[in-house]
Amino acid sequence: MNKKLIKNKPWIGTIPEKCQLCGEPIEKQFVDGRDILTGHWAIMCINCFINRGSGLGVGRGQLYELEDDTYYKVFGDIAPEPGLE
Repeated sequence: MNKKLIKNKPWIGTIPEKCQLCGEPIEKQFVDGRDILTGHWAIMCINCFINRGSGLGVGRGQLYELEDDTYYKVFGDIAPEPGLE
């Protein structure tokens, strides 16, 4: 299934090139989330998210995945869309 059809929310900021925690290049996925060590939000590679992320969901973090030169949110919203409650 095409994930754009599930969550078609593209990343609207500057395309991240490297993890803000370890400096490694961002490849196919990244998390925009809260660092459990500092409490600050950061763009994280998957390895840093596993070790330092606070989870996925509203107020915790959102997972983005690269598709067709654009990063799309594929997980992280738990609030229902209007009319789907």
